[in-house]
Amino acid sequence: MFRVKKIFAAVMTLIIVFSCTGICALAQENSEHLHDIKTVMSEDNTVRYSYCDNSVVKNYEQVLDNSYSEVVLSKKLYPESSHNYSNYAMENYSFAYPDAVKLRITFSSYTKTEQDYDFIYISDMNNRLVGQYSGTELAGKTIELDGSAFRLRLTTDRSKTFYGYSIDKIEATVKLNSYQYNDSREDVSYSPIMPDTVHNYNNYADETYTYTNADASSLKVYFSGYTKTEQDYDFITIYDYEGTVVGRYSGTELAGKTVQIEGPSVSVRLTSDHSKTFYGYSINNITAVRKDSVQDVRDYPSSPHPYAESSNDTVSYSYPESGINALKVTFSTKCMTEQDYDIITLRDANDYVVGRYSGNELAGKTVLVNGNSFSVNLSSDRSKQFYGYAVTDVTPVINNTDNTHIYPETLHPYSNNEVSTYHYDSRDENATSLKVKFSSDTCTEKDYDIISVYDSNGKLVGNYSGNELAGKTVSIGTKIFAVLRTFIHPVQQPLF
Repeated sequence: MFRVKKIFAAVMTLIIVFSCTGICALAQENSEHLHDIKTVMSEDNTVRYSYCDNSVVKNYEQVLDNSYSEVVLSKKLYPESSHNYSNYAMENYSFAYPDAVKLRITFSSYTKTEQDYDFIYISDMNNRLVGQYSGTELAGKTIELDGSAFRLRLTTDRSKTFYGYSIDKIEATVKLNSYQYNDSREDVSYSPIMPDTVHNYNNYADETYTYTNADASSLKVYFSGYTKTEQDYDFITIYDYEGTVVGRYSGTELAGKTVQIEGPSVSVRLTSDHSKTFYGYSINNITAVRKDSVQDVRDYPSSPHPYAESSNDTVSYSYPESGINALKVTFSTKCMTEQDYDIITLRDANDYVVGRYSGNELAGKTVLVNGNSFSVNLSSDRSKQFYGYAVTDVTPVINNTDNTHIYPETLHPYSNNEVSTYHYDSRDENATSLKVKFSSDTCTEKDYDIISVYDSNGKLVGNYSGNELAGKTVSIGTKIFAVLRTFIHPVQQPLF
């Protein structure tokens, strides 16, 4: 009996041991690692590298609910008045960025109207008046609004005219984990800020209303059934983003009609004579086809959303036409990887590194790439996964004879813990040497962040830090040069 008890006890011990081993293994398999940062020096003791040692595995819990990011939106889409504006002007602009929870609008220092007579009105996405400004009250001022849209209205009298307004920057606060893996193809605009006229409109009217959705590739505008002007005398003209006339309508030709416009912006202009007036127009809604939604049609590079762990995938793209000097590559505003651990690397047609990006550094960014092709590589560890990347637009640069826009350039400010190399090859086949002039804004953290310049033979031309390269011209004895940047200290500067 005693032996039976001993055997039973031994069997139970083995069961418990194997059960615990299985549980421990499962816990380890499902755990996420904390990054164990290792720092080493290169063999010549000139560059310090930091990396994650994935051999360290610990239980880790992600907390993503309140993560937000700042995105600077493309300046070419910003509302802007006429310069100088005209007398009796009535200019209306609506601007929307659907992913935003907050917008900050910084007006240029040139912004000016006739004090106490000409006014700029700012309204939020619900068409609530935020402020009324005159003179130079908005010059250089930043206005912060909750929500994803705003409205600007400029009204003037019959006397003096001034610059009006322009915008230096629009920043959007977006929620980092707000992206959807299966995007809806169309977003419906907010009705309170959609274009419309006074009902009935006035004689001698000449008013234009512009609506922009910064995340749209095209718009559908649905006019109400009440839309009406005096037939053959009063007109509604619709323009696309480039200012091209899409259509000119009179009478009830637009009543209940849907007009599709390519691009992110539409302008509607009403002009009337001195006689009869009618309802004018109103718009029931505007739907926007998002840039991300048409990406698959254009076959631009994109990662899975979310990307996989331990991935190392490269996608290449070649522009279908010849004679292209460079490409402007625009990335989705949803671009996101795990900061400092999952890396997106962009290379040009010669396989030179254009840039390495992490976190939300690529979100909404347009990067200039030499040549008519490029590749995008996404490498990830086995920890957190995010949206990844998607290219939403590729625009060719043709016959850019002065090369102004395709010189090497970093992010502004540059990233921490980065080692990147930028190459430049003169297209002048007869060139034997180069003089490279750096921007006067060039700056790094003194003695910690280094810019190294090499010729095509790998010979070091010079190491520079702080503002040593600001406005400086460097002579290089070959037609190709490379710029190596090594950033190892947690302070960021504008750079070059």
